[in-house]
Amino acid sequence: MRLGIITMHINEDVKDILSRHGFNSYNQFIEYKGGSLVSRVSKRTVRTLEISVKGRKKFYFIKQAKAEPFKRVLQSIKKGRCPHSKVFKELKILKFFEEHKVPVMRVAGWGEERFIGWPVSGFLLVEKVEGKEFVEMFKMAGSKLRKQMMKAYGSLVGHLHKIGINSKVRPRDIICTSDDFSAYSSSMVIIDREHGNPYIVNMTLEKCALQLAMILTKSIHNIGILGKFEIFAFLNGYFNVNSALRNHRIELINIALDKIKYVVSSHERYKDIRDMLLKKYQLIEHNGG
Repeated sequence: MRLGIITMHINEDVKDILSRHGFNSYNQFIEYKGGSLVSRVSKRTVRTLEISVKGRKKFYFIKQAKAEPFKRVLQSIKKGRCPHSKVFKELKILKFFEEHKVPVMRVAGWGEERFIGWPVSGFLLVEKVEGKEFVEMFKMAGSKLRKQMMKAYGSLVGHLHKIGINSKVRPRDIICTSDDFSAYSSSMVIIDREHGNPYIVNMTLEKCALQLAMILTKSIHNIGILGKFEIFAFLNGYFNVNSALRNHRIELINIALDKIKYVVSSHERYKDIRDMLLKKYQLIEHNGG
């Protein structure tokens, strides 16, 4: 028995189908333990859901959230914001991306339970994006396709920064829906928006540089050391879209390089690639012998 107030929405085009498969109440979604568990232990629960529609299989993910920690609820209240579950925040970010014509995974439904204003549970139902993971596709691609992918990736990030969207998009956050990367909008879809702001912010030169540094570092961590032409392709795509920063590109790149040096030198997760990374991009000075 649930004691909180439940708010729930299921898209009309899937409501009857889900109901026929037993999903006709909040509890069915929040207590679902079928499918495959695809989330890491340290993260919130994410399970697959397979449904047959007119003889065809459709695949979804159900993301389930538990009660928000007291510290996070208190932080929201101090900022004058209504506290919500992690899945509700992701819902807001996905809708925000949609409003600004950024391709993201489609939300099919969501729900949240609040007890005296406290988010105690929630779920987010999203459609699986059909395509290839950017990371896997990049690793298998030849030199020409890699550069095309990185240019499209740079254009995507440049578009986000240009319109003021502060949300880090890593290579593993992208599903490729086409082999034609002439336009990111028709070849890439963003998934998993757990972090970021669901509102426009002032993406200053420094903010853009710091985020580019983290994106490059994450890219290397996800897909390996990038060649200089692949990095140039990314920056070319980025500045083609975010042209206001083109005249400040040297300053932006220098800030980004300083951040990369700090990150790879201070985070243990980059230990295995640290020396290779620093030598590859000549980010440190070697004392000559």
